[in-house]
Amino acid sequence: MYFKLLICLLVAVHAYAGTDRTQSLELEPGWNAIFLEVDPDASAPADLFENTPVDVVASFTAAGKMAQFTDEPTADMLRAYGWHVWYAPSRADHFLTTLYAIKGGSPYLVHATTNATLEVSGSAAPVRPNWVPNAFNFTGFTVQTPGGPTFSEFFAASAAHQSLNVYRMTGGTWRKLQDPGAAAMRSGEAFWIFCEGKSAYAGPVQVTTPSSFGLQFSPAKGDAFSFRNLAQHPVTVTLEHIVDADAPVPLLATMLVHDQESGTISDAAVELDGDAWQFVMPALDAGEAVKFPLILDSTRIDFSERQSFIKVTTDMGQLQYIPVIAFGSDN
Repeated sequence: MYFKLLICLLVAVHAYAGTDRTQSLELEPGWNAIFLEVDPDASAPADLFENTPVDVVASFTAAGKMAQFTDEPTADMLRAYGWHVWYAPSRADHFLTTLYAIKGGSPYLVHATTNATLEVSGSAAPVRPNWVPNAFNFTGFTVQTPGGPTFSEFFAASAAHQSLNVYRMTGGTWRKLQDPGAAAMRSGEAFWIFCEGKSAYAGPVQVTTPSSFGLQFSPAKGDAFSFRNLAQHPVTVTLEHIVDADAPVPLLATMLVHDQESGTISDAAVELDGDAWQFVMPALDAGEAVKFPLILDSTRIDFSERQSFIKVTTDMGQLQYIPVIAFGSDN
């Protein structure tokens, strides 16, 4: 059985103090284009950017419309073209604020008055691009830095992005990439890219969960995620379950067992070598897909609610975090 093979490939277990991630973003004076990979614990801009040199933050929220950009973004331009903007309380134009919450899995324009490192803590945010067809899209992706794929490598499997018309912010202005095959993507960076026609593309390895919020478990219900290799070559995927060591989510893998004598098919639970587990899957061939079902350990559900996340890494430098929420026997 395929899942039986996966269990034989378990490797070292890693412990984590908690399930929150902290994303570090290096800001330069002037405009910065960032992609936020976590849902901040403090989502109100005034709280999130308190005691930082950030004085303006903008988000394009006019769904279904073409977002616009110029070489030098300004607050007036942002308001004129459908951007929602937050202005720091110290600014005279603070009363013009229209952006009231910062959400993960989203791109932002951030204006800083000095160099700074912005630390944002929160839960892993699912990344599900909402492509506007035949338009430039302001977006970003989670990748390894360093070691991330080039723009050409990342978008090679997407028919809607073959032109690779990409603009990245440099020194506060947008500059077109002249050689996408030599430019590595960066974690935490937002950019403009043209999408030709409809698309649901989220990377060379497509990770799918039943809910946009990730995986959800209860004593009576398991869940599953799947991934498909859209690249034209084999890709290796590593899975890692990151838990709070003091309140872990006890997951078990399940696999189908076929009894040839009786002709019956049943589910079998397989332990994953601890609560915080990591293993490397066999290489996925081009076009190959795998479904990975999980359930709660029924002997360890004496809790109300717990959270964790599953980190998916590929040898191409693609990253994705799947939020996990488990409801125990107290619900």
